[in-house]
Amino acid sequence: RNYVKYASKNYQEKIKIMSSHKMYRGHDRNKRHEVAQESQQLRRDVENLENALMLHYRYQSETENSVRGMIRNEIAGSRWEHGGEGKLTTYRSNKDLIQQDAGHLRAGQGKKIR
Repeated sequence: RNYVKYASKNYQEKIKIMSSHKMYRGHDRNKRHEVAQESQQLRRDVENLENALMLHYRYQSETENSVRGMIRNEIAGSRWEHGGEGKLTTYRSNKDLIQQDAGHLRAGQGKKIR
């Protein structure tokens, strides 16, 4: 009788363990499926971002290499200096400002405008 009681108790524990393993395996399958879907979504997102980056680089190089782009870069980087009366005294181009940052020009130098 004790053997039967022990066997049934042992059997019940095995059933609990096996059912928990089945649930875990089922949960594991669901988790794997979710991770696979997430991975596919991330791959699509990365691909879309790479395409957008390539379009951006292409557009940027087209605008930088065009005459309009060169003028825009020159004007955007230039600095117009005004005197005390508000009259325009000096114009420093983008190249002048870059050289000044590198230490090649001293303050007050630039192209004089008449």
